[in-house]
This record gives sequence, structure tokens and C-alpha cells, in this order.
Amino acid sequence: MKKVAIIFSLVFALDRVTKYLVVRLMPYGSEIRLIGDYVKITHVRNPNSLWSLSLGQNFPYIIVGILAIVFLSVLIRDALKTKHTKNANVYSLILSGVAGNIVDRIHFKEVVDFIDVGISPSLRWPVFNVADSAISIGLVIYFIMVLREYFSKRSEK
Repeated sequence: MKKVAIIFSLVFALDRVTKYLVVRLMPYGSEIRLIGDYVKITHVRNPNSLWSLSLGQNFPYIIVGILAIVFLSVLIRDALKTKHTKNANVYSLILSGVAGNIVDRIHFKEVVDFIDVGISPSLRWPVFNVADSAISIGLVIYFIMVLREYFSKRSEK
């Protein structure tokens, strides 16, 4: 339980602090080049979901986010009960990202994004934030864990 709480707290705090600094120190739409045009900090807002995917103008992002928080909390509790701590840690990583973006949606009515990477003006990843990274990394790790378990069980047959 301790590691789950630490993961959640550190990632959530990092997300909140970085967004606070961007909002406080950078005018909307401004950018700071870190590595030429490849890596920039660009203050933008995203009314849509992860990776700027739109699920519709009236999509209830806050309600879905709160449901995701409840669902992930239950998964963490169950994983800890069954001693699946790796799963609980991954769920905690995802939960921290969902929670960070929900706080933005409640406070700003949209999500603060600022990590801007790409190789040219026309080849750029959608601008994202620490919370988006936590969700994405957590999902990739979980997918790898599921695949490893699947192939491990398959090879036992």
C-alpha cells in the first residue's frame, strides 16, 4: 500500500506543480524551446481527451473521469488484497494521471497541456502533460504485463 500511495502522490504532485508553473509563468499560447523545434514547452489547453482526441462536444469527461477513478481505486484495492502489487502500482500510475486531468477539468473546464515534441512543424505529437504521460506509460506497462502473462500461460500448455 505504501508504494501505491507514493507513486500516486509523486506523479500527481509533479503533474500539479508543472501545470501550475506553466499557467503562472507562461502566457497562453507561448512557447519555450528546449531542444530547437524538437522539444518545447508550449502552453495550450485541451478541451478533449488524451492525445487531443475528441469524443464529442458534450461528452461528459468529468463524469467518465470520476468513474475511472472509482474503477481504478477498486482495482488497486483488489490487487493489494490478492498480493498483485505490480498491478496495484500500475493502476496507481494511471489513477494519478486521471486525477490530475480531472482536477484541471473541474478548475479550468479543460486540461492544461505543455509538453510539445516533434521533428518538424507538420510532424508533431499532440501537446500533452505529466498526467497524460502517466496514463500512457501505465497503459503500456499494463498491456505488456497482460501479454507476458498470456504467453507464459500459453507456453505452459
